[in-house]
Parts: sequence; structure tokens; C-alpha cells
Amino acid sequence: TALVDLGGLTELQGLQIAATRIDPTALKHLRTLTKLEYLDVSAMQMTDAGLKEIKQLKTLQRLDAFTSD
Repeated sequence: TALVDLGGLTELQGLQIAATRIDPTALKHLRTLTKLEYLDVSAMQMTDAGLKEIKQLKTLQRLDAFTSD
């Protein structure tokens, strides 16, 4: 998954992956982003498992997750 490649970007503070076909369970690869403050997952097929992974992002201050439905 593309998110695996982001794991080494430990200084990353913001990430926009809106309207992508990334499997929400792949969000577990964001755990290494210890300075991530902003995440946009809008228009993704979010699942309970994906939300569980987002909850683990302790430095997250802003989450955009709107849907167009």
C-alpha cells in the first residue's frame, strides 16, 4: 500500500488522502507519523476499522472526513 512508503516521513504534519481508494485498514501505517496534526480522509469508504486506526493518532488535531452521500 502507498501508506507504507509514508512511514519514514516522521516529520510530516499534514496528509490529504481524500477521495482515494486506500483501504481504511491501511491507515495503521500512519502510526509512525508521530507529528501528524492534520488528516483529510474525505470521500473515502471509511470503516470502523479505519476509524479505530485514526483514533490511535495521538497528535492529530484536525480531521476532515466529510462524504458526498
